[in-house]
Amino acid sequence: MTDNENYLLAAQLRAGEFRTSRDPELLVLAYRAISQVVPSDESAPDTKAAIQTKALHAWLGLLDLVDRNIDPNFDPNQRVFRQVSPPEQGDVVLMPGADPSLITDPVARKKYEEDIAANDEKLANIRRQTILRRIESDLAEGAVGAICSHYRAMRSKDALRNAVNELISAPERKTTLLDVIEKLD
Repeated sequence: MTDNENYLLAAQLRAGEFRTSRDPELLVLAYRAISQVVPSDESAPDTKAAIQTKALHAWLGLLDLVDRNIDPNFDPNQRVFRQVSPPEQGDVVLMPGADPSLITDPVARKKYEEDIAANDEKLANIRRQTILRRIESDLAEGAVGAICSHYRAMRSKDALRNAVNELISAPERKTTLLDVIEKLD
């Protein structure tokens, strides 16, 4: 297995792990792996062409994965707390983030546990959306670079159009990439 094949495999594995865990750091690792692919390092023409096509598909697939996971309604300024305040218990005042087992009322404890879980999910979503937005432009730039590189090597706009149509689901992104392809010469 060549270095390029190892990088492509690593990118594919990290993307697959992201699909189940939704940990955006895995997409950062996938991006770093695919960034290391250099098809011109391959000596055999058939291998070079295969790596070129696989790299194009990897770039487009990662970009589509990010696009599908970016929440267009995400508000980076939404109110979220580092720790949730527990319910009042008569004269006893507990600090935010107190262990739920300290809440004696079972109904209040359950509500507090639900509030903690909801807040934790908000925090995780803020982190996820922030990272996705941070890497989206790098992936878009990489995808455009892969399109241009593939065209220079293969001289086939049809193959590029097919790849974009097959791998990109967001209509706006698809239109942007197809416009890039049409301007190639």
